[in-house]
Amino acid sequence: MTDVITYQLPRPELQADIYYLTEKESGRRTHVGSGYRGQFYYDGKNFVAQQQFIDKEWCELGDTAKVLLQTGSPQFHVGQLYVGKEFEIREGARIVGKGTITHVLRQDFNYWDGKTFLANLDSNVLPYNGDDLHGYEIDFDHYLTETGLISNIDFEMTGNPECMILVKM
Repeated sequence: MTDVITYQLPRPELQADIYYLTEKESGRRTHVGSGYRGQFYYDGKNFVAQQQFIDKEWCELGDTAKVLLQTGSPQFHVGQLYVGKEFEIREGARIVGKGTITHVLRQDFNYWDGKTFLANLDSNVLPYNGDDLHGYEIDFDHYLTETGLISNIDFEMTGNPECMILVKM
């Protein structure tokens, strides 16, 4: 009897369910094993994401597997992902798997939703006012540039209490 070596990711960031297409569905010809590094494709972009199967070492084509994912470039996923987000696994231009995120393990990957953010603020946090708009500008600019959402922005102070700042891209 041989010992089975279980592949484990050092820092899993996401959990997902992935269906691997059969050869008849234009998928792969052979099964997929833990450690597989297919292209993690969403929002029009390909990324590398290594996979670790949760309850098995390999997955037959036509089956769905529960997997942990670890991206090769985590800085590009900050604020981009959420439970229910669909993605594809590709090999070049060929789709070999279709998945859905079931759990975000790395909290900074969570999609940044302004309404949820405001609803969860501590009641002692006060909004910015006309006297501290420069602080808001610095915080906002830092958030956008650090997350890579927008790289070049300008701010215009309007003096209007209904719309004190305009953000221009």
